[in-house]
Order: sequence, then structure tokens, then C-alpha cells
Amino acid sequence: MKKFVLCTILAFTLILLAGCKRKDIKLKTEDVGVNTVVIKKDGTVQAAMVEEFNKDYYSLDELNDFVTKQIDKFNNSVGSETAITIDSLEMNKEDAVLILTYQDLDTYAAFNKVKAVTMEVDALQGANLKLPDVFVKEDNGAYVKQDAALNNGKYKIVMIQDNVDLMVEGTIKYYANCILVNSYTIQTTPEGESVIVYKP
Repeated sequence: MKKFVLCTILAFTLILLAGCKRKDIKLKTEDVGVNTVVIKKDGTVQAAMVEEFNKDYYSLDELNDFVTKQIDKFNNSVGSETAITIDSLEMNKEDAVLILTYQDLDTYAAFNKVKAVTMEVDALQGANLKLPDVFVKEDNGAYVKQDAALNNGKYKIVMIQDNVDLMVEGTIKYYANCILVNSYTIQTTPEGESVIVYKP
């Protein structure tokens, strides 16, 4: 009996650990095929930019120098040496994949000149955001009204207007104007702002 209980506890622990590990997302060059943004649990953002890089005269060293100068210039302008840091710049077949870490989504938006914002649902009262009237529920595809999607103050909301795969370290609960890939990833749509509500 003791052995059965011990095995059951061990199996349950492994399931929990596997679940936690799935939510800790770290982008790697070999796994990225499209522009991807990850919103981490601590508020930082990891993002991969993928560009075709298949001409003989292209130089990865020159690209690295250019990117480094752009990041240094931006960091100096905001008074922080670590607002943006380079994780890697490597080739994946015929693509150059640049992976950066940003101190937050605001920094990502400013550097890439796109619209993007994230906040807790509780903070929406004072924010001047135009949200969709209807959301899609992640688990069954049902349509729900805005107040139903935003009724949990512990959830977070992300609005982004950019052509990316967006991932969150958490579980997506509701979404609008985007394509659901799985419980923690959406594909944005070309028109308008994509919106997700997720549990961190």
C-alpha cells in the first residue's frame, strides 16, 4: 500500500513539474521559423526576428555590428544599458534569426515602432483602450461578451498590432482578432489589434 501511495505521489509531482516546464518558454534559433514574441512571467519579453539571409554578399558579422549599434543607441536614449540585450544572432538554414530580450513590452513596442500593451485586467479601468465587444473562449470556441472575458482581476490582457506569433508564459483564456494555435500561443492577424486575456 505504501508503495502504491508513493508511486501515485511521484507520478502527480512529475505531472506538475512537466506542466510548469511547458510554461517556461525560451526561444532557440533552431525552433523559430517566424517572427515570435514571448511575454515572460516576470514581465520581460523575448523576441525572435527571422529574415531571409541567402545571398553570398550577406555578412552575419556586419548584421551583428548594425544590430549592436542600433541597440546601444536605443539603450543610451532611455538611460539603461539593459533595456534591450542580444541573446543570439545565428543562421537557421537560409534565415538569420535574431533573438533579443526586452525589459518589458513597452520597450519592445518602442524599439520596433509597433502598438503593444499589456496590463492586469484590474488596471483597465483607468486605461484608455478600445477593447473588442466579443471574445472567443479558449477551451470551447464559444463567443462571450467583453464583461465575461474581463471578470477576473488576476488575469492579464495583451493588445498587439504586429505580424508575429505571440506566446505567453501562462494560459490563454480568451482572445479576439487572432488565430489560436494552442493554450499559450496565438498568431496575430494583419488587420487591427490582436487581443488576448490570459492567466499568468
